[in-house]
Amino acid sequence: MSERDFSENIVRLAILAMLAAVCVFCEIVIHYWTNLDTGYTQFYYILIIIAGIWYQRKTIWIAFFLAVLHLSVTYALLSTLTWNSVVSASMFMCAAILVGLLSEEKEMFQKQLLTSKNEIEKKHAALIGYMTEYSLRLKLPVELVLDNFRAIYDALSQKSGLATQDVLDSILIQIKNTEQILANLKTINKAVAEERDDIPNAFREFLKR
Repeated sequence: MSERDFSENIVRLAILAMLAAVCVFCEIVIHYWTNLDTGYTQFYYILIIIAGIWYQRKTIWIAFFLAVLHLSVTYALLSTLTWNSVVSASMFMCAAILVGLLSEEKEMFQKQLLTSKNEIEKKHAALIGYMTEYSLRLKLPVELVLDNFRAIYDALSQKSGLATQDVLDSILIQIKNTEQILANLKTINKAVAEERDDIPNAFREFLKR
């Protein structure tokens, strides 16, 4: 547990302790001294819900404590348990179970979502790396082929009679096609370089050439 998580946990426990102290105060002052067993118990759900959001199923123990406290004060006053006190205590437990389960399901969904996101990012990084590799491997051979086509075209065009105009036109077409392939590879390299944040600047500029 990091120092930040430890500090947050201390703050959460302090808040829950203060809310629990208020609940005990209400139970003693309002219920025991004034003999009122309804109304104030709505405040207990604040403690149960907050604890359920932060600590999931562990809030059941808090609800159990509140239920036992409420029933104990009722029995101390009346020497019996009333229907209202039993229903209130049961609702404490039901609320704790419901909030705890929902919080656990939410946390599980968030973890699965984070895991899925990390897997997608890894696959995306692998795909970008693969694109970088094959585009770099193709770039140099295509540049050599283009230079050869240009050299052949220049040699044949400078010496009349070595090649017909149709042959020269065909070579020129291949030059244009090769230039387009090279332009596409440069576009891919540039897109990859701009997509990846972890590429060093020197290598990024190399990819964009």
